[in-house]
Amino acid sequence: MSRYQQFDRRTLRSEPYRDENMPLYAYNEVSTLLDSWSFGKYQLILLILCAVGYYAVCADLLLIVYIQPSLKSSFGISNIQFAWLSFASCMSGNLGSVVFGYCADRIGRRTPFILSASIAALFGMSSVLSNSYWLLFTLRTIVGLGLGGLGTIDFLVFNEMCPKNVRGKATLVITVFGALGVLLMAGLNLIDWDKFLVDSEPWQILIFLGSVPMLIVCISRAILLEESPKYLVSRGKYTDAVNVLRKIASCNGERFEPQADTPTLNRLQIEENAPGGLDMLPRSEERGLCRPLKSFWSVIKYDPCLATCLFGAWLFQGLANWGLTLFLPEYLTTKGAISAKWTIFLMVACELPGILLAFCLVDVRPIGRLNLMRALFALAAASSFAAAFVDQKIAIVVLCCSIYFFMIPNWGVLYTYSSEIYPTQIRSTANGMFQLHALIGGMFSPFLSSTLLDHFSANQSVDYYMIAWASCLAMGFMSACLLKKETVNITI
Repeated sequence: MSRYQQFDRRTLRSEPYRDENMPLYAYNEVSTLLDSWSFGKYQLILLILCAVGYYAVCADLLLIVYIQPSLKSSFGISNIQFAWLSFASCMSGNLGSVVFGYCADRIGRRTPFILSASIAALFGMSSVLSNSYWLLFTLRTIVGLGLGGLGTIDFLVFNEMCPKNVRGKATLVITVFGALGVLLMAGLNLIDWDKFLVDSEPWQILIFLGSVPMLIVCISRAILLEESPKYLVSRGKYTDAVNVLRKIASCNGERFEPQADTPTLNRLQIEENAPGGLDMLPRSEERGLCRPLKSFWSVIKYDPCLATCLFGAWLFQGLANWGLTLFLPEYLTTKGAISAKWTIFLMVACELPGILLAFCLVDVRPIGRLNLMRALFALAAASSFAAAFVDQKIAIVVLCCSIYFFMIPNWGVLYTYSSEIYPTQIRSTANGMFQLHALIGGMFSPFLSSTLLDHFSANQSVDYYMIAWASCLAMGFMSACLLKKETVNITI
């Protein structure tokens, strides 16, 4: 029996049945049924909800890069003070990813999904009215809490509802929307807002425009989103799972007869609704602090080597992404690039063909998730390393675009692989812990970026700013090489 099956047997209540594996059989029936149905209207609606959510997350996260010059001008802050803003946002993002990830495994995917979007939307809009740097600092820190939760749950919710034969490609479509969110903010950053604004600062209009999609996401998810049937079965809510499956089948035009398609689930549903049925059974779950600690430990205990390698891949991806991006405008200006704003716009635009390439390869079995992840890490590291030794303006622009071409699609691959490799009961907790490691990189890389940039000179023969991030990407490649299990076309 596999480790996955052993985990489900231990965690699902099975005492009242002649066959203790019945809850596991019911879960496998639901997974097989969802995989057998085609990608239909329901998955398309869910894809749009998740994609727009990730669009809003990426637009809001990268917003801090584009408002840097305006903030420094408005409030007279230094590079280190600006780095503290990024540190605080990532710190709250760490808390959000862990808390919302854990809650999604305890109370369901839907409520944390909506609550995290609500926090990001409400406090994002409020930060537009900040009249001091420290008020803005506080509000953006709270926004980070919501963004951390969204980043953890977004891909997971969709993957649990998507047929396995298109899961990789569909997940990368969500990543495309994230790139479009960043591209929109990069395009808005090209506008000379001082010509149009009288009583407002450029950073205010950019924050407002970045927060509007989050508000739309919050409202639409509250109206349209259903709970994951896989989660419902894993928590013993069999009747609710059958009802959600009926809604999916009705929306997609699929036939669904519980007695024929999911006989074990149907039997459990009947027993659940019987007088003195499953709802009357005592639960033996821990209370208080023991419960989340045991849940976090179960992620590591499930496969220590897997957890360590994924922690490393997420950490170094986060370090490189945030370290390279946060002070990019000032770095490109110092380096003498053609135009810092236009170079950043081109770099962000190059994310789209990079994601398209990953889209074509991620579900191809000889390549799959792991080989694609390793190749993207290696090529991004090579591009960053090469950029450290060139001083021609065109070459700098081309290599910076190349870094983003390879580095950004790897987020989609990491999200897909991490949500597929763990069982349902700890899937969201695991994703929250991985998101935490990515944001840990975001916490400390701004200070390293600031220090490297303050000592950077365009006349240096070696660019240690780029070498630092090339090293992080190389470490990510090494972590990915230690991962062994491929997840292409597996049932989750």
